[in-house]
Amino acid sequence: MSFYSGIIRGWSKLDGSSRRPAPKNMTGVKNLRVYIALAALPEMKLGPGAPAMPEPGHRSHKNALSVRPKRGRKLNGITLAESDPVDNAIYDFMRCHMPTRPLDVAEPDTATGEGLTVPCSDQSFYVPPKVLGQPSDLNRITKWVYDYPLATVQRIMHLTFGQTRQWEFSEPVSDIDHHLVKTITWDYIIQDGMAAESSLVVIVQPPWIASAKDLESFVKCDKLPPLDATKDHNSPFNEFENNSQRLWAKIWDICSRRRCHHWVLTTYWGWVFGVFSPGRAYAQVCPIRAFDDTEPTVMEHLLYWVALSMDLNEREEVQFGVDGVEDIVMDDDATEVPEEPFYRLLPPPRSESSWSAATRRPGTLFEDRGAGLSDIEDDDEADEAEVAQMLFFSMGNASQEKVVIPTEEHAALVRENIANWRAQLAQGGNQVTSYHVYAIPGRSPYATLSTVSSSTVSSATSVVKDLGGTAQGSWLSSQPEAIPEE
Repeated sequence: MSFYSGIIRGWSKLDGSSRRPAPKNMTGVKNLRVYIALAALPEMKLGPGAPAMPEPGHRSHKNALSVRPKRGRKLNGITLAESDPVDNAIYDFMRCHMPTRPLDVAEPDTATGEGLTVPCSDQSFYVPPKVLGQPSDLNRITKWVYDYPLATVQRIMHLTFGQTRQWEFSEPVSDIDHHLVKTITWDYIIQDGMAAESSLVVIVQPPWIASAKDLESFVKCDKLPPLDATKDHNSPFNEFENNSQRLWAKIWDICSRRRCHHWVLTTYWGWVFGVFSPGRAYAQVCPIRAFDDTEPTVMEHLLYWVALSMDLNEREEVQFGVDGVEDIVMDDDATEVPEEPFYRLLPPPRSESSWSAATRRPGTLFEDRGAGLSDIEDDDEADEAEVAQMLFFSMGNASQEKVVIPTEEHAALVRENIANWRAQLAQGGNQVTSYHVYAIPGRSPYATLSTVSSSTVSSATSVVKDLGGTAQGSWLSSQPEAIPEE
């Protein structure tokens, strides 16, 4: 037992609260440092409908993630960190940043509904009981991860670091491997639940897919093999050697898309904390931590990892990361990130210019619909993407714009139409200064253009088509009053 944990557990015994349930006014905000050290994740028992677990000491051989070796995904080295330096860094962080004085706040927060959800095994602090049942699928496993440790860490971060109050854990999302993986990100929220950036990713897998033996094999993996140049990417022979490599590739892809380096892999029963180097060519992982570990607890490690991902640990000498390695400088090939079938949309900032997408930060993500318009790198492409998005603005509710993202096939057709339309405008010698499309539910879209001559509009109307390929000349009008009232 470390000196730090000995003091914490000694406090519990001296207080006497371990011998009786704490009163309702004795909440964790009375002493966050002690609470976080004593908070113990409840035991999760699988429901009767859950898939069968592999035999103890065996891998599941079911983690068939849909990832393959691909150009640009380079992970040249993976190291397993020693336990003592990591544990000492966590203890030091707790001493520096977790208050022992009572906080003058309501618990739970009556405005946001946030509260501490993880109970203490010795009942030192009162935590309202929570019943989540026995999970039998990935969705319910993820709910255990979200409602217990993540909800509590979010509450503590907001209480102790004021600059994180616009950060929160996102709702779990799925991708093509929806039956194998759920992803939760720690996001900076700017408006209406839209994320501007992410600093940490939590990857959830069920324990019947990633067994204890699978996690052991995962942390022992030392590198990720690159794409064999002699094999075609789509060749059936272009495969990873084992499921551990597939899982590393999956995590690398997820972190690359979200431009973050810290991540957590969990089955709720087991937890792996990892970090990539700046160019993601190297990685370091901590030893596997069980849900009921006590020195330190999963809660302490998770809280420390979230703070570390945001550079909130001011004591540089105890920071943990990828040290002593020279990272690669990513070239054009290395920056290629494999596509994924889900995105979240960050709306472009309001702008006085006609083509506000030109100023949008590259790499913003689209929501739950398909790739095709992200990672815009030049103004021309940004302009076309802006018009493509405006073609799908719905004005059915004037108080709130809703963006409907087209499929890739539709987006490609729209981009082609816009390119032709712009070419026609260029031939007419006029410059478009504004372009607004009104898509009224159940009716054909209408558009208005300014600084465009009648002759140019006439030539342009024959170019713009609807998604079915039918010419819609009435979409373009030089008369704004032609737009019908909603």
